[in-house]
Amino acid sequence: MIVPHEGSTRRFQTMVPTMVPTMVPTIVLTMVLALVAPIIVLAQKPLGIGRVATNDEIAKIDIDVRPDGKGLPEGTGTVAEGAKVYAAKCASCHGKNGEG
Repeated sequence: MIVPHEGSTRRFQTMVPTMVPTMVPTIVLTMVLALVAPIIVLAQKPLGIGRVATNDEIAKIDIDVRPDGKGLPEGTGTVAEGAKVYAAKCASCHGKNGEG
């Protein structure tokens, strides 16, 4: 029978109590992820409602407006008129000053 020398036994005995507290959260997290992962995968399945947007539908709302105004759709209007439109159609989600 091989008996480890005293130094290695002591090292192992002092290492185990300090390793266990750090291993517990890792083990718990692994178990939680193992239980939650299938739920996440199932939650991502399509609901079977709606349809894919057409390219024309996407093009109508896919506009990028630069600070200098380039990219705006054609049309006319003033800042005051734009403020009224923003207040009526945009501010509820984007906030009074466009912060949202």
